[in-house]
Amino acid sequence: MLLIKDDSLLHTTCGTPNYVAPELLLVLNDRGYDGAMAELWSCGVILFVLLAGYLPFEDSNLMNLYKKVSTL
Repeated sequence: MLLIKDDSLLHTTCGTPNYVAPELLLVLNDRGYDGAMAELWSCGVILFVLLAGYLPFEDSNLMNLYKKVSTL
């Protein structure tokens, strides 16, 4: 279930960690994100994987993975 507050932003984490948009990391700070933009990011990651053959961000440690994604 997606949680939408009065600011019309999404406030629920979801998705596969390697495809997660930097905006989704804002949910951890209760700031919300634009769902359409997050989906666009994930589509870009899919396109990258199809063209390059590997994930643009990869780490066995979840927190390190999120740090890599958020440093863009």
